[in-house]
Amino acid sequence: MVSIAERRWSSNNPESNVYGTEPYFGCCTANGHQGWPKYTESLWMATPDGGLAAISYAPCQVNALAGKKVAVGIEVTTSYPFEDKVVIQVNPEKTAFFPIYLRIPEWVENPVITINGEPVPAKPGEFLKIERDWALGDKIEALLNTVVRVETRQNKALTVAKGPLFFSLRISKKYTAIENCKYHYEYLGSADWQIEPAGDWNYGLVLDAVNPASGFEVVRNPVGKYPFGDAGDPIYNATTKSFDTLGVNPPIILKAKGKKIRGWGLVNNSAGPVPYSPVVLPVETDNNPSLQDIELVPYGSARLRVSEIPVVK
Repeated sequence: MVSIAERRWSSNNPESNVYGTEPYFGCCTANGHQGWPKYTESLWMATPDGGLAAISYAPCQVNALAGKKVAVGIEVTTSYPFEDKVVIQVNPEKTAFFPIYLRIPEWVENPVITINGEPVPAKPGEFLKIERDWALGDKIEALLNTVVRVETRQNKALTVAKGPLFFSLRISKKYTAIENCKYHYEYLGSADWQIEPAGDWNYGLVLDAVNPASGFEVVRNPVGKYPFGDAGDPIYNATTKSFDTLGVNPPIILKAKGKKIRGWGLVNNSAGPVPYSPVVLPVETDNNPSLQDIELVPYGSARLRVSEIPVVK
């Protein structure tokens, strides 16, 4: 839970465990927002041989010198990491010879790269070097095919990922603004939030033992203004000076089957230790758990997080 309740671990103060502008130390308030701009400025880098390298992928525009100091504009159009397609428009001020490097992550399966429609072979886990004369309007299209994969963690629980995104169980939430939080101060309508589960969270995954990744269905939704938001999240409205409720789903959801593990519950106001997998449940009766539909959302879209999920038999 997200609350000021006492926990079983040591922390600065119970207020450190809530969402707010500055519920405790101010270092997160001052520094927490730096991640996105620093990520953005590192999307592309210059290389020693006069080239340009795509380190990661996001919508962006780049102006740089390449080759023999020729001005080059790069425009990237993509919804990565929620979608697999990346389009890169290359616009040098004049035709110029230089390399462009594309990072092909190791978890990509059968990448498809084309330049102006012509295929270029590429291998996962490497940088693809494309050295040629670049002209105005040249287009690189990259299809970084990603599939669901699972990784084994403590007590043989599983984490679930697709491409660079790791996923958490989608848990229904109850938001309560904390009144008179010890360190709270008003700033642009900020609030300190207590978030409790409004439904069950203690599920185990029911998966095929040989091919566990096959047990997930990928559901895609439009990428909106808040790509890491989830339905039900409060969004501050500066016009009305009140909170609206977000009504859209994350851009990608994984659907799966699960069963509730009744012996797994809260311990000192947090989820108890993850039970050892596979969890053997009693024979199903009216009083015992049955197969249910569950959903997973990107870790960044989850406010309450169960990200190491046990497996049940």
